[in-house]
Amino acid sequence: MHIFTFETLESTSTHAKDLLRKGEKTPFAVVAQTQSGGRGRMGRNWQSPKGGLYISIVMPVLSSRPEHAGSHAVVAAMIVSDFLYSNYGVRPKIKWPNDLLWQDKKLVGILGELVDGHVVMGIGINVNTDVDLHDESPQKNSSMTLQATALKDIVSENIDLAALAKKFALYWEESWRPSLFSDLASRFQTYPQVDVWRQGTETLLTKGLDSTGALVTENRDDGNLATHVSVDHGLVPLNSGDLLRHALWLDIGNSYVKLAHATPNGFETQKFSYADYDWHVKLLDYIKLHRKSKSSQFIFGLNVQKNQAQTIEKLLQGEGLRWLRRAPRQVTSRYDAAQLGMDRIALLEGAAAEKSHQYAAQMIVGLGTATTLDVLLSKKHLGGFILPGLLLGAQSLSSLSLLPRLEWADIEKASAELGVHTSAAIANGAVQQCRASILQLQRDLAAEHNIPIAKIRLILTGGGASLMKSVLSDAVVAESLMWRGMAALATL
Repeated sequence: MHIFTFETLESTSTHAKDLLRKGEKTPFAVVAQTQSGGRGRMGRNWQSPKGGLYISIVMPVLSSRPEHAGSHAVVAAMIVSDFLYSNYGVRPKIKWPNDLLWQDKKLVGILGELVDGHVVMGIGINVNTDVDLHDESPQKNSSMTLQATALKDIVSENIDLAALAKKFALYWEESWRPSLFSDLASRFQTYPQVDVWRQGTETLLTKGLDSTGALVTENRDDGNLATHVSVDHGLVPLNSGDLLRHALWLDIGNSYVKLAHATPNGFETQKFSYADYDWHVKLLDYIKLHRKSKSSQFIFGLNVQKNQAQTIEKLLQGEGLRWLRRAPRQVTSRYDAAQLGMDRIALLEGAAAEKSHQYAAQMIVGLGTATTLDVLLSKKHLGGFILPGLLLGAQSLSSLSLLPRLEWADIEKASAELGVHTSAAIANGAVQQCRASILQLQRDLAAEHNIPIAKIRLILTGGGASLMKSVLSDAVVAESLMWRGMAALATL
């Protein structure tokens, strides 16, 4: 692909259309360091200061079918998302059809035009941009100002723009295939996207795309479906702050279902044991009460226990509540989402979102039915171990011998001391075995990566966190880590 490079242009797309009409052979791209008249939706001015990648790429249309005419922007957003993930480990959220956001802030803007059987796709990426100079005006019919973010701030490094332009143009040419329209709706579902919208006083939930690439939403209150075909749809993404204030967070585990909501001081939690025959009644009563008193409007959930999840979903549907599942979309390359459970992903995201610059690595220990040990090094997931939980490990002995069967109340009495009675010896042994595994992993991590142990942050979470803290004095208990991770997944 030939790339025309300029220091400044009025608009890369205007220049690209001029070249096309003069007979320039496609594909080709036009790149400028700055634009004096860059355009956004509805002819709005697109600010284009130095530091951004401003590129217009001219390619043949992928589909001549009339119903696909408006889908090229959606396909373009998916290509840009794939490029950013492949090269920088970043999966921004798609704001249908043609913007990409990171933590409520605009990272990429896309504007496509059909010209004489070709698509002129203008893409602006905030790369090394000083974002203080690049905030957008408030959207039409919205009180929300869509601020900007820059790729350099996400990946913590400045990026060579000339090399980026060449790499991006080549990636685009290789990716631009008619097969992109095949099964577009189901493929779009695998990308992070805006889930909740405001339209006037109404709240709409994303259902997905139809076969033409149009956005389908569901009214939260009455369940009515609507199809949006215009780029100027008038929908405003619900920002993270509103989402946190009006959401209930649901964690369906193996032994309990836990519920949380955000408060100014963190997360307030409640849990319901499956051992109680009426747990589902108590859960539903709590949700009803909370909706009335706290204006909770959304349920975000992750589940480990499938059967209980189905029961809960039916309960919510009976109350007109929509459960917005957090699909295992890979938002960064910190982990392989396809191979991890959502509970571990949430813990990793919660730890990665924390300000912990003084630490070189983090060890996250989830102490539930199973004990999970995961390692983040520079916010990249190295892997971990999954061990029997404290209670499960202790109870496994009773199935193989005449040793007593312990309950959680026995484990809670455990200490670092030698146990005299059999029950105490088993409970203390389970705790010491877990402690030894954690400390050995910490020593191995320090040796392999030449990191002082003091620079490895040890985070404990889950039902056994306070107990393990008693034998791991340098550890930090983070009871709300799961909820913070779920919130991060929902708002990235």
